[in-house]
Amino acid sequence: MKSHDYIAKRNEARARLTALHKSISKAEAEGTDCSDLEKEFDETEKSVDDLDKKAKRAKAVEDIEAEKSKDADEAEDGEDDDVSASVSKSFGISKDVSNRSDPAKGIIRQMIYKTWAASPYAGPHGAHERAVKAWGSREAGLLKKDAMGVGDLSLQAPNYRGDMLIPLLNKNIVTDGVFRDVDLVDNNLIAPRVRQASTGGFNLEKGLIQETSIGTDTKVLQGAFYGSIITATAQALSYSTPTLEAIIEEEMTTRHKLTVETIGLNSDGSIAGVPTGLKGFTKATQQITYADFSAYIGKYDEQSSFAVIQLFANLVTQAKALMRNAGDTADKVLLIPELILGDLQSRMTITGNFVLAGLLDGTLLGVEVRSTGNLSTNELSLVSGTTNAEANVAPCYLVSKNAVWRGNGNFYEFKMFDAGNVGNFNLVQQAGKAWRLVDSIQFALTNDISVQRLEIAGLVKPMDNSATAYVQPESGEISVATGNGKKSS
Repeated sequence: MKSHDYIAKRNEARARLTALHKSISKAEAEGTDCSDLEKEFDETEKSVDDLDKKAKRAKAVEDIEAEKSKDADEAEDGEDDDVSASVSKSFGISKDVSNRSDPAKGIIRQMIYKTWAASPYAGPHGAHERAVKAWGSREAGLLKKDAMGVGDLSLQAPNYRGDMLIPLLNKNIVTDGVFRDVDLVDNNLIAPRVRQASTGGFNLEKGLIQETSIGTDTKVLQGAFYGSIITATAQALSYSTPTLEAIIEEEMTTRHKLTVETIGLNSDGSIAGVPTGLKGFTKATQQITYADFSAYIGKYDEQSSFAVIQLFANLVTQAKALMRNAGDTADKVLLIPELILGDLQSRMTITGNFVLAGLLDGTLLGVEVRSTGNLSTNELSLVSGTTNAEANVAPCYLVSKNAVWRGNGNFYEFKMFDAGNVGNFNLVQQAGKAWRLVDSIQFALTNDISVQRLEIAGLVKPMDNSATAYVQPESGEISVATGNGKKSS
C-alpha cells in the first residue's frame, strides 16, 4: 500500500475515535453501560498509532524511490529514449517526443498527461505515476503543477476572451466564428449579430493574422496571437495519435483572433443576406410552431381570454415537446415580445385568476419567461407552405437556458467525418477519417435543435420593433443602431 492509503485509513480511524468519544461521554452522562464503546475506543486508538507508523515507513520508501528516479532523470536529461514503450505503443508516437527542447513535443507530452488524468481508470494520481515512469519525476512534476504550460511556453493567450473561439487555422482558414449568449439589456434582446469575415493568411512562424481586408461599415476587434504554438498542430499532423483531437480542441478554445464585426440590423430588409433583427434565424428549417389568434382580436371577455391563454399554453408546450423529442432536455427560456406579454397578462387578469398573471413574471409551464422590446410583431410566417400576407406574426423564441445562439452567416462545427468524399470542407485527414467543417445555421439546426420559433398571428397590433440596441462583447465598446425600440448606451 502507498503512504497516502495508510494516511486515508488513519484519518478514518481518527474520525471514528471522535465519534466514540462523544458516544462514551453521552453514555456516562446518562448513566448507561458503555464498556463496549470503551473497548472499541482502545482498539481504534491502537489502530491509529499502527497506521501512522506504517504511513511513515511507506513514505520513507517512496522518498528513496523518488530520489533514485530524480537522479536517473537528471542523468538522462536531453536524451530521446526516456519514453517507455507503452507510451509509444498507446499513442503511436516516436520516442523522441521526450525531447524537452522542442515545444511541440512538450505540448504532446502534456496532452498525453491530460488524457491520462481525464481517464476514470487512471485519474490525476495515476496520470502522475505514469508520467514518472515515462518521462521522470521532474517532468511529471512540471506537468502536474501547471496543466496549461510547458516550461516557458503558455497555451493561454494573455488577452484570451471566453466569448471568442476559433477553429483550426491550418490551411490558412480565417473565420469569424464568435459565439454569443442570449441576454437582455435594458429590456432589449441582445441578438447575435451578422459578422463579416476578414480575408488574409495565418503566419505559422509568428502566430499572427495577416490582415488584408476588413470590409466596410464595421467595428473591428483586434487581438494578436501570442507565441507560435499553432506550429505544434502542424507538427502533430505527422503523428497518428488520439492526442491530435485534444490538440485541436486546445487551439479552438485558447486562441484570440482578429474579428471583423458588421453591426447591421437591416430593419427594412434592404441589405441582402442580413437578417432583420432576429428574423430569418429559422428560415428554411422546420423548427417552427404556429397559432392563429386573429379570431380574438378586440375580444376581451372572460371566455375569449381563457381561449387565448389556452391556445398560447398549447403553443409553448408543443414547442417544448419538440425540443425534448430532439434530445434537448435542458431548462428552457421563452423570449417573448413585450406587446404579446402585456396582452396575455391583461387577459389573465380578466379571467380573475391572478395566479396565472403572476406566472408570466417568472415561469410558465416550467419555462422561464423573458420579455423583450425589440422583437417585431409584423413578420410573415416562416412555416413552409403558409401564406400570411398581412405580416401580423409576432415571433417568440424558445431556447435552451445555457445554450448559445450561433450567428447567421458563418457557423462552424467541429464534426467527425468518416464516410464519403474528402473535399474542401474537411479540416484534417488522418487514418481514413476527417474532421468536417459545417458552415450554415440551417444545417446546424437540422442536426441539433437549439431553438424553436413560436409564431403568434393576429393577437396584437403589428409593429416593426426589431432594430434596436446591439452590444459588443466585454470589450467596453457599445454599438447602437437606430430603431423604434429602446437603446442602450
